[in-house]
Amino acid sequence: MNQLFQKKVVYYTDELQDDFAITRNITKPKEPTGGRFYESSSFVKKPIVWLLYRAVATPVCWIYSRVFHGVRVKNRSVILKLRGGCFLYGNHTQNVIDAFLPTIAAFPKRCDVITARDAVSLPVIKHVVPALGGVPLPETYRDVHSFMESIRRRLKKGHAIAIYPEAHIWPYYNKIRPFSEAAFTYPCRFGVPAVPFTVTYRKRKILSFLPPVVTVVIGEPVLPDASLGKKEAMKQMRDAVYEQMCRAAEESYAHIEYVKRDMDANPIYEKNVE
Repeated sequence: MNQLFQKKVVYYTDELQDDFAITRNITKPKEPTGGRFYESSSFVKKPIVWLLYRAVATPVCWIYSRVFHGVRVKNRSVILKLRGGCFLYGNHTQNVIDAFLPTIAAFPKRCDVITARDAVSLPVIKHVVPALGGVPLPETYRDVHSFMESIRRRLKKGHAIAIYPEAHIWPYYNKIRPFSEAAFTYPCRFGVPAVPFTVTYRKRKILSFLPPVVTVVIGEPVLPDASLGKKEAMKQMRDAVYEQMCRAAEESYAHIEYVKRDMDANPIYEKNVE
């Protein structure tokens, strides 16, 4: 019985590069998109996109996250008090609900999520993802202008835009991994605040052998310092956001134990953790 409920141990070698996401065989687009995935100005498509986001996606996010993951949000009022757009920075610890949590955290603001290019590589999904707020990163120089213009317009409309600066998924990880100041290019460029949102875990009181439930902790906004150079301002924002996230994660429950791999001991390296 004790073995049945024994905590899983996952060994890692590199906090910046190791990825424990459950992956599928997804191919990247072979041709440059020319920005066609960023926004639709079509008079016909706009109401359809609004309905998909507000009438379909948002309720599904709430119901699924609440029922299956027990999601709670602390300090949502921080985001609601902001005038205009902002960027949300979160820790990447789930395969599915990480796409939902920013929408829940920012509600009733619309929240878009910057995603990997793979998100628009499948025939049907590539049209659904942008409608639901996915903003794929550009891969070609031709796409960069469309991407940045789309970000600017979304911020002007008052959207929140979510970024997962850790890049790789570590399921149920209860600490914050290091991330680069490069992720803070956007708030520095557009002069808007960065708001940390930290996914933490709490052990279930009933059926405690099941995966823990989720609390999202919203931190205080961090504004770019216009008196600093760009690189220094980005670093200062990164440090302030990282510190808040680490503080919020201190009480997070460790459902899976992550241990740095001892290359000499050569332990089993587990992947595809659910």
